[in-house]
Amino acid sequence: MLVNNAGFGSAGRYEDIAAETDHSQLMVNVVALEGLTHRLIPGMVARGHGEVVNIASTAALQPAPYFATYAAGKAFVLNFSLALWSEYRDRGIKVLAVCPGPTETGFFDVVGTRDAAVTGSMGTAADVVQASLQALARNKGYIVPRRQNFAAAHLMPRRPRTLVARIAKRVTGVVADAAGSHAHQEFPDRPVRAAE
Repeated sequence: MLVNNAGFGSAGRYEDIAAETDHSQLMVNVVALEGLTHRLIPGMVARGHGEVVNIASTAALQPAPYFATYAAGKAFVLNFSLALWSEYRDRGIKVLAVCPGPTETGFFDVVGTRDAAVTGSMGTAADVVQASLQALARNKGYIVPRRQNFAAAHLMPRRPRTLVARIAKRVTGVVADAAGSHAHQEFPDRPVRAAE
């Protein structure tokens, strides 16, 4: 089983976020995830079984102003995972994208503000793990743990995308100022330990 859980996010006005931070974010959240998956899938195919769990986010399901790079990267994770789920589901390999909402982890320490939890309600990592294992057992392609996250994630994307982006800006706007002072910092030289 491969669990791609390493990740971090940036939040704030796009122009205020250091280019190095967003580049590092994409390298961890997207490039490393794809690379590890690509290295391990052939062995799973040869054995005729295996499991891949990729941690995305509810941000993957809609544009997220002030989280532009983070949400776009997580959209990659979701779509990449669903494509592989479809490709391998009849070959003994399960692929699951997990799209949690705000979860009580070190993620918000890295972002620099707890205001990034725009719904205000935090889930626990244990709840995300339990929901993920249940979904994996049923070979689901993706899961959004917690009812309120599922409802919010699936209501908005059914609207025109530009409308969704404008509404999302109103919801996430509190992050722009809160993250401003943290945004200019480059990602520190330490192991990535923050998970969604």
